[in-house]
Amino acid sequence: MSERKFRIRYADVVATLALVMASGGTAYAATALPRNSVGTPQLKAEAVTAAKVHDRAVTGPKLKPDAVTSDKVADGAVGTDQLADGSITTVKIGAGQVTEGHLFAGSVGSAAVADESLSLSDLAGGQNNPLTAGAGMEANSCLSFSSLPVPGAQQGQLVTAGWLQAPPQGVVIAATSVSGPNAVALTFCNLNSTTVSVPGGSTFRIVTFG
Repeated sequence: MSERKFRIRYADVVATLALVMASGGTAYAATALPRNSVGTPQLKAEAVTAAKVHDRAVTGPKLKPDAVTSDKVADGAVGTDQLADGSITTVKIGAGQVTEGHLFAGSVGSAAVADESLSLSDLAGGQNNPLTAGAGMEANSCLSFSSLPVPGAQQGQLVTAGWLQAPPQGVVIAATSVSGPNAVALTFCNLNSTTVSVPGGSTFRIVTFG
């Protein structure tokens, strides 16, 4: 009985390789990409959407400085739960960004105010200029004003007043009191033994408490 022998031909090898590549080529291409071979230039515009990003996949170290600006954050997306303790400091808050409407009632107490951070000019009250043209004060004399407008002033309240400019040497505020609704009486005196000129435009800040 004759025995039939098979010889592998070049054409058979090529055809077999072609079949393998046709059936498995796509899977190979998807799983055998070199590491770090896909970067920004290989991604189409809007190819990466929020649905394709795993939760917590994008962290702070993966963001460039200033990459996230206010116009890229949806309204209400960042609340107190998303902020780390101590992450917002005064240098990160622009002037005038935090107003009374942003603060809860009672959220700012005395412990939250730095020592000597408030002056009389920071407090609400009346700003008065009773001597528009200026005046000369005799030695050891006083000037009194019985009804300077101070919004909110009520009988029984305490009153404090201060100069918004440097006062003349030896001239002091001697007395303040609420003289009526929304009105305060103010007296200042010259303690010098000579006449003193009080310049025009001298302005007082008057605040009531209680």
